[in-house]
Formats: sequence, structure tokens, C-alpha cells
Amino acid sequence: MLHAPPPLGFFGPDPYTTVSDLDYSAEGEHLLEDHHVQGTLTVSAGRLTLRRCTVKQLVATVSSHDDVILTAEDTLFDTVSVGAGAASFDGCTVLGSTTVFKLTAANCIFNGSISATAGGSIRYSRIPADLDEDVEQEANTTDVATLFSALFDEPGAGVLRPDAPATILFGAEDGGEMGAYHGGRVDRPVRIPILGTVTMDLSASSGYTLKDLILEGSGTLRVIQGGLNLERVAAFDVRVESVSPTDAAGMFQPVLIAEDCLFDRLAVVHGLARLVYCTVLSQCQTHRLQASDTIFAAGLDLAPGTAANPHCIRFSRIPEDVDAGYLRTLENTTEPPIFYEFAFDEGGEVVQRRPVFGEPGCATLHPATSEAIRFGAEDGGEMGCYHGWRYSLLMAAVADKLNDFLPVGMEAVIVPDLRLHRLPREACAG
Repeated sequence: MLHAPPPLGFFGPDPYTTVSDLDYSAEGEHLLEDHHVQGTLTVSAGRLTLRRCTVKQLVATVSSHDDVILTAEDTLFDTVSVGAGAASFDGCTVLGSTTVFKLTAANCIFNGSISATAGGSIRYSRIPADLDEDVEQEANTTDVATLFSALFDEPGAGVLRPDAPATILFGAEDGGEMGAYHGGRVDRPVRIPILGTVTMDLSASSGYTLKDLILEGSGTLRVIQGGLNLERVAAFDVRVESVSPTDAAGMFQPVLIAEDCLFDRLAVVHGLARLVYCTVLSQCQTHRLQASDTIFAAGLDLAPGTAANPHCIRFSRIPEDVDAGYLRTLENTTEPPIFYEFAFDEGGEVVQRRPVFGEPGCATLHPATSEAIRFGAEDGGEMGCYHGWRYSLLMAAVADKLNDFLPVGMEAVIVPDLRLHRLPREACAG
């Protein structure tokens, strides 16, 4: 029997290291990566390079004039002050004011004012409309950046909404989005609580794909026009009310395209939903459905299809009571998924239960799940939102490898143990 840490899925630990304040006062080259600085980052000596960080306030007092003392990539700031030195930004967002001696920037979003005493250059970036500094400009825009939150201390700060202007969503030099997430959020998704109903009109969104986000809370993401594209997104409740457009042959075009996504509830009431490698934990309601390698864990409500626009479900787990006209199916199963259960402390009492949306391990398949689900996807992997994470294949591969080295008659059993995700206690003093 071998104890192993169970998969945590979307709701694993924060990949960033969080600190209150930092002070660099020694000469030399300084590098800071994957950090949340909740207070002030001070640079009084040397040169600093930032990668994939969030910094509330940056204050550099190094006197160097034309020498670059601050280089930042894929970093979110609230305010920046580099009073006597040059700064170089690539793929950054500054929500508040930027004050530098000389500025070089590309693929950035400056949501507040810019003051550059010695000028510089800004390319393929969002700049304030009242910028009057002597700065060289190329392919910039003054359109307003629509963010989930423009306040640094709130979740979703600096994350572009899919209804932001296309000049910002696709305005970077390589055609990608401007700002701190120009390089993407793979392996570092941002958690954004959705409270109440957040309504979006995506009729002019130009097909932007919202990637690597966790939309948690008890609220609803509601789309009233246009199409919503999601990739590696966990969302509690999504409701798309757009009517599907049709092509020249009269075929519906999708108003929701989701890949590698987890939903608690999903409704596409007037259009076509296209789901690939997704899991829907509770009720799923669609007007038309195209689904592949997907787990519908509970109810699936389908409007009657037509010969011209039928439903199509393949290599997926569907409930036993699905009944809809013109439903085409291929290699599906009605076997129930078995999700991991963990021990939770609820009011001083330990309760063994399945994690709900937002809790670590939510929707991860237990090894006791039928192989028709664990290895039932078209390519032999697991169905559902963790298909790309290969949890089931990795677990089976470890067991197979161990069996090659065990004496005849012995079998390896892997025991999921959530305690292995906890850091050990610090050693006692003395």
C-alpha cells in the first residue's frame, strides 16, 4: 500500500509566494519571480528584474538616469515610481500612476497617468488619452480597458473581460492581449468571485478566448449577445442567452465554445453549445448540444433537435434518462462518475464528503470510477475537465510500473492521502 497525494484540480494551492514588503538595498542584479507583494517594493541599489509578479507599490530611488534599473515582464502594478532611472516594461499593467525618468514599454496597459521626464517609447500599448509627454509612440490605443476589477486589492485586478475593446484584446505586437497576462495564465489561474449576476454583451468581442480563470462564488456569468469562448476555466454558473447564427447551409454556429472547463451549472437557452473535455456537475440545459469527451454528472436537459440541427454527443458520460429528438450518440456511457471524497472540518466535526465547487479536489475522478469514464475519451484518456491533466493515466501508469517489480502474487495499491499536500511543521527551537 502506497500513500500518494490525490489530485486537487483547478482549486490547488496558489503558485505565488506572498510577502508584505520587500527592500533591495544591495548592489548587483536582483531577480524576483512569481511573487505577490502586497505592500511596497523598494529598490535603493542595484538593478531589479520582475517576472510574473503582482506589486502594489514600486519605489526605486537608484540614480542612474539612462541606465535601466527596472525591467518587468508579465507583471501587474498598482503604482510605479522610478524617479531618477529608466524602466523597461513588456507585457505589464499599471492600474494607477506611472512616474519614471525614462520609459520603454511594449504590449502594456497603462490605466492611469504617465510621467516620463526624459521621454522614451511606448509601442502596442494602451495609454491614457491625455498623455502629453515627449514619448515616441507606435500602434497604441486610448480605448478604455474593461477589467474584471481595476482595484489592485480586489480579485480579478488587471484581468481583461471578454467584452473589452478588440484593440486591447488583440492589440499586442504578436496579436495577443495587452497587459500583465499577455504571456498567459497557464498553471497560475486567477480566482475571481462572481456575485449576483455579471452580464456581458459579446457581440463585438471578435472571438476572444477567456483562458485560465476560476469564476467562483454563487453568482451567474450571463451573456446576452455574442459568443463566449472558454479554455481551462472553472465557472460556478454560466448562462448564455444568445441566439445562434446560422451558416449558408442553415447549420447553427456555437454561442458557447468550452474546452477543458468545469461548470457547476450551465444553461445555453437559445443556441448551440460546443463542449470538449468538460465536466458539468449539476444541471446542464442547452437548446442544441455538440459534446465530446465530456462528463454530465447530473441532469441533462435538451430541447428537441431537428434533422438539420441535431444534438451530437460522443465519447461522453450522459445520464440514463436523456431523451431528445434527433440525438446522435457515439461510444457514450451511463456509468456514474465517482469523485474523490476528503475529510473536512465542519464546526469541529470531521465530515467525509465530496468537495463542492471551489474546494480542492472538486470533480477529480476516483480510481474506483468505471474504466468507461477513466479511459473512455476518444484518445484513451479520461473524460471530463481534467483530461489534459492525465490524472487517471498517471495513476494507472504508476501501478503498472510497480507491478513489474513486485513478486508474483503481490499487487500495488495506491491510497490517496490528502495530508501529503500539507507542509511539514517547522522544527522546534533548540
